[in-house]
Amino acid sequence: MGTEQSTYLQRLGQFFHDVRVGRGVKLREAAGDWSVSTLSRFERGEHDISADKGVELMARLGLEDTDFLSFYNRQPGNLPVLAMDAALSYEPAMVVRRRAAYFAEHPERNTLTSVVATCLNAAEHWREPDFRFSDAEEQLLADRLAVPEHYAFLEVAMLKVIGGPASHELLTLLWQRIERMGPKWPYYGIRLLMVWLGAIMDRDMPLIDGIEAKLTPIFTHYAENKFTLEYLPNWAYGQAAVRWLRDPTAANAARIQQLIDDLMVMGAADDAHWFNNMFTRMQHAHVRHNDTLVDHPLTLAVSHTLGQLLQNQRHYFGLSLRDISQGFSVSALRRFEAGATQIAFAGLMRLMGSLGLQPSQYFTYLGRTDRHPLGVIGLRATYIRLKHYVPDSEQPAPVVICQQFVLQIPEKPQSVLSVQMLVLYTVAGLALPVEISGGLQAIFTLLMQSNQWQVMEMLAAQALVHWLAPEQIVPLFQHGHRLLVKSPEMLGGTYFFEGLNYALVHVTKTSPHGVARMFLKQFDWLPRGANFTPGAWTATGSWLFARALISPGPKAMAACRSFVARSRRVGHLDAVDAMQESWGDLVPEALFKREC
Repeated sequence: MGTEQSTYLQRLGQFFHDVRVGRGVKLREAAGDWSVSTLSRFERGEHDISADKGVELMARLGLEDTDFLSFYNRQPGNLPVLAMDAALSYEPAMVVRRRAAYFAEHPERNTLTSVVATCLNAAEHWREPDFRFSDAEEQLLADRLAVPEHYAFLEVAMLKVIGGPASHELLTLLWQRIERMGPKWPYYGIRLLMVWLGAIMDRDMPLIDGIEAKLTPIFTHYAENKFTLEYLPNWAYGQAAVRWLRDPTAANAARIQQLIDDLMVMGAADDAHWFNNMFTRMQHAHVRHNDTLVDHPLTLAVSHTLGQLLQNQRHYFGLSLRDISQGFSVSALRRFEAGATQIAFAGLMRLMGSLGLQPSQYFTYLGRTDRHPLGVIGLRATYIRLKHYVPDSEQPAPVVICQQFVLQIPEKPQSVLSVQMLVLYTVAGLALPVEISGGLQAIFTLLMQSNQWQVMEMLAAQALVHWLAPEQIVPLFQHGHRLLVKSPEMLGGTYFFEGLNYALVHVTKTSPHGVARMFLKQFDWLPRGANFTPGAWTATGSWLFARALISPGPKAMAACRSFVARSRRVGHLDAVDAMQESWGDLVPEALFKREC
């Protein structure tokens, strides 16, 4: 095993060790029917395990599809998605550091490293109004983004970077490819939004008008597609920017600046800096044409095995087996793609990560369709299914869905299973089984002792607010907040803040004023926090409304009016809806009207 492979194995083993210990799982429980010494050696980075064992370990520990994102972003050989996003906002220096780390592990020159070099160069120089892709770079990007159905978090980041420097022809080609999927595709609106923002930066009015007509119904009916909520401020900024393009007055420029200032006040600094940079570029930009661009269409190849997925991803990036070898022999990779041999877990993760794939994409959703997701169905997917359950539908009853989830993995560690059952029974509105209700304090203690919250812990915190007293909710959410501040890249924060929002409403409405007042005081960091998710934005609003009811006065009510107005300006109409639903029976109706 080479040095790089050995280092990666050590990092991966440590990651699994930290998750296991944080969730109170003993080695024997996690190992299942394979030897404890094998798992112990894997965690210490001394021995790799099979891909099958890796999948089983992920399921036993309750790992979700997004839990690997922070691990992914820390690996220097993986495609540098986070660096692209950071550079668009306010950290172009991260690109320089990340580029050096990436190419230290990938000194070879091929189509994939060329794509990475092109995107990182764009991220570094993106703010410069005259920076553009060469015709050859645009052809490279067009060829590699030929299959929008091939959704990956990598490609959304690439579209954001491409937008400003791209020509009219490249943006149009990307639009046409996205359009063939149609509005029913869940990610249609997000992809199209990124191309639209690129057209806005180029002042490309025909393209702007055409795409805006497609986006308007999607973002007008934002509640019908949960994927759009996070991008409502992007839509609001785009509308304000187009208004300025059509009528470049000082008043319209001031509206854009007000939107950016509102986001900064509410702690959404990444979006604020990104929008400011886009507006700066837009003021000096112009449409560029590339008449040499050629469309080389591809079709999505569905993968049913890990080998097929590797092969399809390799073809997608135009790579040979030798290009991706990373210490493996070409013949071994060829046999793996054909299903004639296997690759060990860490080696496969490292290989797939270098191709921009997360574990969820190659262990959980192989061969998936909209109606039939294969592999292990995680807690989050089951939670969403129960949350949106419609009585009298063709789905099984909620209690049956919970039972089906349990039966996927026999003999799952009890500490993991208890938390998952708490989450599912709570969201389904079912009475907790005795073994779960009797273990609530143990779950509370486990979360308080854990220094690494993933999606499962976030969902558990949300569920616990339905069962704990205010004096326990406070330390639980204070602890979770400290972890979020320490590791802002942790995903699942939306669930955390949804739980906190419920707690704020419930405690304020059901507890004596003295209890509610002390409860609110413990969360006075909310208005000063980083409210970069819809859940955090809504929880901040509930804190302000709760304070106005518990400690009424002109200043507190003015803060509520300011929140509603600010939410409207930045596009968070979902937050206004939530405030009206939660507090509309206790505050004047006029507070929610647009003129306020």
